Amino acid sequence: MYWRVPQTSWVKIAVAVAIGLLVSVMFQNLDGSQAGVRNRNGVLFFIAVASGFISVQYVILVFPHERPIFLREYGSNMYSIGPYFLGRMIAEIPAGLIVPTIFGSVIYFIVKLNTDFWYKFPLHSKN
Repeated sequence: MYWRVPQTSWVKIAVAVAIGLLVSVMFQNLDGSQAGVRNRNGVLFFIAVASGFISVQYVILVFPHERPIFLREYGSNMYSIGPYFLGRMIAEIPAGLIVPTIFGSVIYFIVKLNTDFWYKFPLHSKN
């Protein structure tokens, strides 16, 4: 995560938990009926869309702070866009793994996507 601005890391986690709880409240206690299957499809779609918007939100939070620094360093020929982008993506790997895991685990257990075995969380969901 970001060591220079640790608030962004906490904001990422807080947003993931808040949206996870919001989704969980809307789709809690899914059952095996036809309506439950439709609701399960709805929650999976909502998870996919929310994950996309959460990742966009991070760029919106951090880009205004990094833009002047990047333009100054790019203008003095310290590096080009490729190495900056590659370094940025490598620095985002921990957040890219931790935040979606928190988001998914909050939703997974409250919505009860799989009620048989809790340890199969990353493997599959029960239909």
